[in-house]
Amino acid sequence: MKSDPLGFFERYLSIWVGLCIGAGVILGYWFPSVFQFVAGVDYAHVNFVVAVLIWVMIYPMMHSTLLGLANALR
Repeated sequence: MKSDPLGFFERYLSIWVGLCIGAGVILGYWFPSVFQFVAGVDYAHVNFVVAVLIWVMIYPMMHSTLLGLANALR
């Protein structure tokens, strides 16, 4: 029997994304002032909360690439 290369999270990624979108809509409906505050934390049309979350998402990939490059240069 062939093993599946996708893990549990990867296999159901579209479901997780849909659940997160639904949770965001529901939380925005229940707590609109929190989301209005988060939307207002910006400078020069750049939202700091979104910028930090994107950085948190990209940093692990960037870090592993830099480590792989450093090992290749040895």
